[in-house]
Amino acid sequence: MSNDKSIGSTGQIAFNDALFGFIIFLVVYVTLANIWFTKFSSVDSFRSLTGMQLLALKTSETLVKTSGDPVNWETVVRKVGVTCENENLVGVIGLATAGNTLKTEKVLQFVDCITYERSVFLMKLERFDYNFTLKAANGAVFTKGVPLTQQKEAVSINRFVDFNGFDANLSLTLIEK
Repeated sequence: MSNDKSIGSTGQIAFNDALFGFIIFLVVYVTLANIWFTKFSSVDSFRSLTGMQLLALKTSETLVKTSGDPVNWETVVRKVGVTCENENLVGVIGLATAGNTLKTEKVLQFVDCITYERSVFLMKLERFDYNFTLKAANGAVFTKGVPLTQQKEAVSINRFVDFNGFDANLSLTLIEK
């Protein structure tokens, strides 16, 4: 009978050892998997952020280095009362007369006459909200877009431009929807 007890004790010890080993394996596996997924999640977030930065940079380049399409789009768009006409004739929004020199009429028409939805479409920012702010050294401030109080991932590009003979800071912020 004593042999039966030792066989049972040996089996119980082996089972306990296997169970203990499995629990340790499971804890190590869950810890490593968590670290792995956290690391790749941050890499994906970095890729997304880099994409946002690139898009913000390209969009700001278009705004400050080109005159848009048509070249005289600011004369095509007209404000009639409180509404604007012909904004659908604008193909590309550009605010410059020359590299980094902004034309006052283009900035005013962009801020006042091109609707936010149309500007998002023209600047190819459908996946993002944006905030455009132009602060001139003479105190003039022009803004368009959503307020910057949102607590979402955002990327800002700041450009120094010539506006109406004054140095100005143009800020374009893309905000994840």
